[in-house]
Amino acid sequence: MVAGMREMKDSGIPWLGFIPADWKCGKVGYYSSITKLAGFEFTNYFDYEADGNVIAIRGVNLKNFNIDLSNIQTITEDVSDLLPRSQVKNNDILVSYAGSVGNIGLVENNEKRFHLAPNVGKITLNDSRVLPKFLAYYLVSYAGQEEIYQLKNKAISQQTVDK
Repeated sequence: MVAGMREMKDSGIPWLGFIPADWKCGKVGYYSSITKLAGFEFTNYFDYEADGNVIAIRGVNLKNFNIDLSNIQTITEDVSDLLPRSQVKNNDILVSYAGSVGNIGLVENNEKRFHLAPNVGKITLNDSRVLPKFLAYYLVSYAGQEEIYQLKNKAISQQTVDK
């Protein structure tokens, strides 16, 4: 082995190829929790308030890997406190799953209080070996967007079968 070169192994994923030998490949769910605002939470508690001080992140706010705050809706702290599961924290990765499916945002160095709005999910990593920025870059890449597209089509075809 050449000095400075890492030992590599086949990832088992054709498009990925070789990865450092000490890396692991696995599904996102193995290394994170994935959450969305449940329908009953939205129906029973969620109400946009003009004077709210918690920003409800919607699909329109996820642009080019960033959180765009030029068009926001807000909720009150009381509503956000009732729904702690869908509060958004630093290093959460946000994904739109309706409308413009696959828009991605990474919450970094945020001092504002955020909450999920309908049609946006969050990925919270629970393994410190996975870097949020790396996963977010993957999700905005061609391969990540293709995987999201395949999942969307699978969900749509399953809905058709269930009817």
